Amino acid sequence: MAILLVTFDLHPERSNRAAYARIETYIQMGVWAQLTESCYAIETIKKPKQVHLELMQFLEPGDRLLVAPLTGPWWGSLDAGTTVWLSGRLKPDN
Repeated sequence: MAILLVTFDLHPERSNRAAYARIETYIQMGVWAQLTESCYAIETIKKPKQVHLELMQFLEPGDRLLVAPLTGPWWGSLDAGTTVWLSGRLKPDN
């Protein structure tokens, strides 16, 4: 399985919480960790392109979406649960 970074930014003038909710529901159907407000790491057998195409249905013009492989080593300031989740899947930089 791969770990993918999924980050998105919805057009600020819309403040479309419904779109955020739909994207988060899609992400939360699998194994995931929330890294920041609109940035997730997901564990999946899907390719980045497939996840991107599936999430595009929730976006409107002006929204941004990035889906990319996430690999180690990594370094970050995250909560303990997220750090454990990532450390179990990606080798951290010591």
